[in-house]
Amino acid sequence: MQLSIEVIKGIQQLLETVPAQPGVPSSVFVGLRIQKGLATFLLHSTVSVEARVKTDLQDGFYSIDRRILFPFWDSLVDGCKMTIKDGDLLLESRNRKAKIKIIEPNWSYGAIDWKKFKSHELPEDFLEILSQVRLCATDDPVNPEINCVYVEFGKKSYVFSTNDLILCTAAGEHMMKAADYWAVPIHLIDIFPKLKPSRILVYGHTMGIRTDFGSAWADAPEKAWKEFPAKRIKNIIVKSRKMPTLFSMEMPVFVELCDRFARYLGNIPKQEWALKVDVQSKTEGQVSCKTSYASFSEAIKVRGEKTGSVELNLGVIKPVFSNIGELKDRVMISQSENSICYMRTGQFEFMVSQRV
Repeated sequence: MQLSIEVIKGIQQLLETVPAQPGVPSSVFVGLRIQKGLATFLLHSTVSVEARVKTDLQDGFYSIDRRILFPFWDSLVDGCKMTIKDGDLLLESRNRKAKIKIIEPNWSYGAIDWKKFKSHELPEDFLEILSQVRLCATDDPVNPEINCVYVEFGKKSYVFSTNDLILCTAAGEHMMKAADYWAVPIHLIDIFPKLKPSRILVYGHTMGIRTDFGSAWADAPEKAWKEFPAKRIKNIIVKSRKMPTLFSMEMPVFVELCDRFARYLGNIPKQEWALKVDVQSKTEGQVSCKTSYASFSEAIKVRGEKTGSVELNLGVIKPVFSNIGELKDRVMISQSENSICYMRTGQFEFMVSQRV
């Protein structure tokens, strides 16, 4: 079987979206199923993928260690010939050769019938919203009902996520309309930036995408589809919007501030990462952090709506806001009320609180 360098790189990119998990052989060993002139490469973990190419190899079912196969593929600058002989996978590309032991897998990789799926367009702005709202989602087996990004379609569509400490919602009238609601698997969203899909396929609780080189799919828990607390989040957000705005800052400036204090606190336990912002006037404020190891403070420029202070959990908000820092909007921060801090930037709303 001769594969071009473009096909090899495309297959590898798809396979590498599957995280390798200790104790899960289907995530570490690439399945190679050869049947009726087709070779199917498979990996299965929190996301499942398959890539198919035509082949002249004899039918069989094998597996190859990705930790050995991928580094050799990485080195290639030209196409590669692949053959199977005496229990080995033989690879040859120009003057480079490899002989990798293969084994017959006694585990499954999952299977999927795409004929049952309904295809929906994925607008670029909707993809971006999913990826950003996903930053506040969790993979928590104790609370499977929140292990997704929940999308509620309608005249105005809403996208929700939450974990133990922060929740996020985004809304827009320009987003796609596909169903009443979706519980989008978070691990499928994680591969969107790399594969840039233009459509999503949906059947039951399974969602998938297709690329030029293959397909990927994942499931959100049944509880996420049936019990995601969207109504409760909406109610909390509506109440939080009534909290008076304390101050606002340019988003890039706020992100830079968070990153700087996170570097100061990098070797201090995160339970002490409490960032206090004091608004002293319409233009001036001070941010400070006092820990049992050290104290830091900095004078800042703000657009103050009133004098007062708010305490931010830097350990929670820093990973989220650092990843959406390219937004040019201002971030609006409201005064804390009942341990809730409400933050808004563009079409995104965040509440730092206990899990809802």
